[in-house]
Amino acid sequence: MFESVPSNISYIILKSVEPSISGKYICEISADAPSFHTEIVSSEMEVVDVPQSKPIITEIKTHYRISELIRGNCSSQYSRPAANLTFLINDMPITTSIRQYPTVKDESRNLVSNTIGLFYRIQQQNFANGRLKISCIASIYNLYKERADKIIEIDQPTVFSASASQSFIDLPSSHYSSYHDSYDSASNHNDAQIQADMSSSASTFLNNNRQQHQQKFILECVFCMFIVLKLLLRNASI
Repeated sequence: MFESVPSNISYIILKSVEPSISGKYICEISADAPSFHTEIVSSEMEVVDVPQSKPIITEIKTHYRISELIRGNCSSQYSRPAANLTFLINDMPITTSIRQYPTVKDESRNLVSNTIGLFYRIQQQNFANGRLKISCIASIYNLYKERADKIIEIDQPTVFSASASQSFIDLPSSHYSSYHDSYDSASNHNDAQIQADMSSSASTFLNNNRQQHQQKFILECVFCMFIVLKLLLRNASI
């Protein structure tokens, strides 16, 4: 089960240990005759299977705005026992705004993964030179300690440069001339069209007016002829 290497009266060294040898170990010391006084001391020993890599930070973006809420997770790789996890902001441990999630067990290897969540609202003082560092430390006793870091930058509101309006002011003269030439040409065309429409309307109005006068003149002539004819008939009857 395990290999014992040379030890002495003060300590014992075990090599190639397995998880199954975890448990209580007892040390018994007995005096020689005639007292044969005996002392017994016991202690628990746990065989640790440390993670094979660093913890992982997920769900945290690279840019945030002031007062925005950070929601993120830190997960340890599979180990035995589960690693202890701690979030830090700018190397300062965060004890509040932390949520502990249920561990996930790998039944085939009898290993466990741990996950904690961070829910922290960013403040202006968190940013130093526009940057903020979020860290996660995973540790198991004094045998394993690793950390993962993520740098966050402040997300400033977008400011549009005045160069956007310069694109029109700084147009080449040829482009500027062609733009105005096309505008003048279109304007002249529109003016000519309006004048043509006005001339056409005036001509139509004059023609209609002339026709009305002609019709009125014909009616007056007919009426006069009717009166003359009536007088002639009256004289003839006398």
